[in-house]
Amino acid sequence: MPATGAFEDVRLDIDDPVAVVTIDRPASMNAFRGQTLRELHQAFTRAEHDRRVVGIVLTGAEQGVSWLLPRLVGPAHALDLLWSSRVVSAPEALAIGLAQRVVPSDRLLDECRAYIAELAAIASPHSMMVSKQLVYQHLQRDLGEAVDQTDGLMRESFRRPDPVEGATAFLERREPRFDRLDLLPPA
Repeated sequence: MPATGAFEDVRLDIDDPVAVVTIDRPASMNAFRGQTLRELHQAFTRAEHDRRVVGIVLTGAEQGVSWLLPRLVGPAHALDLLWSSRVVSAPEALAIGLAQRVVPSDRLLDECRAYIAELAAIASPHSMMVSKQLVYQHLQRDLGEAVDQTDGLMRESFRRPDPVEGATAFLERREPRFDRLDLLPPA
């Protein structure tokens, strides 16, 4: 897998359709610092603007979690985990929403790659991008604003080639051939 970025705290590897961003600070147990956050932002930006990339896997992160953890598992579970610093078993991680799937640790990266490859084969990259934006933006909006924004984006999506390709692929009983995203290069 070719390396596509030279950083001090992170590694970026891209292997179509997957980008893997690895926090690589073993001496500090992958603890975040300002440089780590800047490099993560740069690595994600590079991956986001690479036409080959459909999905990004973040690995190696074991700490900097007080902002993200409550959004994943809710404040009660987050506080329990932050206060106790205990190891969470795979079944518990699945039960509280910290994990969506449980796989053997030696298969984790392969399973992530397979999932992204499956999405690249069956899902419109544009639709996935818009869905992700909506989910995260709607965390901060009221229902009326969210519905209005969703309606507008839905109407706009019907002017794109993806719905036609999806319907044609379904009728022809084949995998869809969606175009990858062409985003502006990073500044």
